[in-house]
Amino acid sequence: MYISSVRFERRRFGVLEAMEYFWDKVERNPTNAQAFFLIERVSNIRSKLLVNKIVETVRSAKEAGLLSADDIQRLVDIYTEAVASGKITATQTELLKFSEGVNS
Repeated sequence: MYISSVRFERRRFGVLEAMEYFWDKVERNPTNAQAFFLIERVSNIRSKLLVNKIVETVRSAKEAGLLSADDIQRLVDIYTEAVASGKITATQTELLKFSEGVNS
């Protein structure tokens, strides 16, 4: 119930609407990177890239074996596309800091 009704970005409710909003389709089997992204977006209702918070969470997930290096690169691509399309607000400096932070 919760995942079907929780608020995501800009009046998008539920994971299916969020997928449509971010990727223009519903992913039947989301990747680890996509799942991480959606979970982070639920907790971030301001449509901003919260660099430090995301970097720390990615590092923790990597240390716990939940995200691989490939997952992290896909995650960087997802955030980069979301910023480029205006779905998430971030400066190029913030995006670069994010990319460097999760890949260090």
